[in-house]
Formats: sequence, C-alpha cells, structure tokens
Amino acid sequence: MEGSVRLDDTQALGPCLIDVNCPQGDPYPNQKKATMRTLSAGALCSGALVNNTANNGTPYVLTADHCGQTTSTVFMFRYQTSGCATGAAPTNYTLSGCAVLTTSPTYDCRLLRINSTVPSTHQPYMAGWTRATTNATLAYAMGHPSGGPKKISIDNNGTAVENTLWRVAWNQGTLEGGSSGGPLFDQNGRVKGPACCVDAFVCTGQTAWFGRFDRFWTANAIAQWLDPVGSNPTTLNGFDPFPPCVLPTNVCSSSPNSVGPGATMAWAGSTVRAQNNFTIVASGLPPNAANIFYYGQAQAFTAFGNGWRCVGGSVLRLPVTSEIGRASCRERV
Repeated sequence: MEGSVRLDDTQALGPCLIDVNCPQGDPYPNQKKATMRTLSAGALCSGALVNNTANNGTPYVLTADHCGQTTSTVFMFRYQTSGCATGAAPTNYTLSGCAVLTTSPTYDCRLLRINSTVPSTHQPYMAGWTRATTNATLAYAMGHPSGGPKKISIDNNGTAVENTLWRVAWNQGTLEGGSSGGPLFDQNGRVKGPACCVDAFVCTGQTAWFGRFDRFWTANAIAQWLDPVGSNPTTLNGFDPFPPCVLPTNVCSSSPNSVGPGATMAWAGSTVRAQNNFTIVASGLPPNAANIFYYGQAQAFTAFGNGWRCVGGSVLRLPVTSEIGRASCRERV
C-alpha cells in the first residue's frame, strides 16, 4: 500500500464514474439500497447498512474509521440518478443521529447504529456480510464519490488479500473522495469491508484498498451487535425489512350457500417469521360475519353447512375478519 492516498482527498473524475442504475449495476438492486451517503462535521463519506443474525432490521452501518463520523451524522438514502447518467437524484431521504459503537484504525472499519428505524420510504436493505478469509472471485464497490449520486466500480478478478486490507484493481469505474466507507461486495453480494484508500485518482488502472471486516469482527468483538443469537456464522445473507408483496398462489373457493355465492381464499409465502412474507387474501365473505381461514401444509376441502371450507393441516390458524387480510409487506414506492 506504499504511496496510497486516503479517499478523504479528492479529485473530480466524473467521466470515469458509473451510475448504479447503469447496466453494470442492474444485477445488484439490494446492494444499491444498502449503500448510503454520510455527512458528519462537513465531511462526506459512504457506508452500508449491514444485517445481524436476528434478522430484525436494526440499522447497523459499516463505514471507514478514517471517516470519523460522530453521533450527529446525517445519513442519505436513495441518492442515485433514476437512469444511467440521466434523471434526478433525490436528496430528501435522510435520517440524523447515531451511536458510534466501535472503530478500528488498524482495519479502517467503524460500526454505527442509526438512532431511528429506517422507514419504508427510504427503501433500506440490510446487506449480508462475510468473514471469510479467502479472496472474492468477483468484487464490486458502491459509494458516493465527491459526495455525489451513488456509483459502482467493478473488479472482474476479485480481491487480493493483504495483512489488514483487501486490494482490488478496477476494470470499470473508479473511486474518489467521498467514496470512503463505501462497501466492497463479493460475488455473492456480501460485504467484505469499507473503502479505505487508492493508489492514485485516475480514470483507468486505479488500485483500491478496503478494510478487512473479518479482522475487525474479531479485534472489536463485533458479534455482540451483529450476532445477537450467538450462531457464530462465517457468512450472513442480507435482510429486506420491507419485502415486496407476493401475490397469493394457493387458492380455493367455497360453494354457494344460503348466505351468498361463497368465498375465495388464498395464501402465499412462508410461515417462518423471519422471512416476513406470509400473505392472506379472502374475498366474497358474508358481510359482518366471522370467518375462519385454515392454513396448512396440504390443501383439503371439508363439508361445511351448504358449502365447503378450505382446510389444510393444523399448522397455523388465523382469523379473517375483513375482505382483505393483513399482509406483512408493502408495495414499492
């Protein structure tokens, strides 16, 4: 890393930068949502929301130690052009205030926790991470060079490991001041560490270094925050606290009876609480009447009065009291 420069130095390299909504960023929609800009004491940096083993949406942020964010840091989400080198980049999706949990100048890593829950309008995603000590076979980074809209850089050859840092050499894109703290992702879309340094501010042939999250984990006892369930994973997948709605895929209809034409009932998703994607829809129910929806692993039909009721195994029973049951999801904004 001899002769490298910190990314808090800056040089405008606009023509070399690639918007995350260009084709190069299309395969990584969740990683875009995880990456945000930070502003603290006038200093612009980047960071990423990271998941924890409870999958509970706690807004932990991994960034670079040298960014020096304080408790009054402002976080900006969704700051990216709507198209490739075209369209507006909104600046109104912000949150202020955080706790500085721990930091390491050795591995240039810093862990923050935003004080408030990130609302669905900000489209948050808690990125997965990896503590693997092996090199990535593909590496890409996102961040806010010069504090501008979100960009992407790609190393098709993956990472090279050094003592305290990961090293990459970009095939596409570049970093500049303000990129500091932005996440480096591996081929599985998991964070390996935050942006630290580059060899030079150039359009092509730039070498960049990123802090080693795996070393930071051990040195700073990160498990107390990111592994609350004590499972000690080497890798963790990401978590979407506001998954898109899933249309029901299992449907049965009751026969007409004395109170009406019969109801149509449908369900989709998983009963596993952490997946947060179970949806029930019931339509055509008699007005002002109590109705029961039975959900199970196998669908069956049972005679019920002059009609039928939809029955599954006795795994889960949920009352339905309105025509549209509660769905644990939202439509994207």
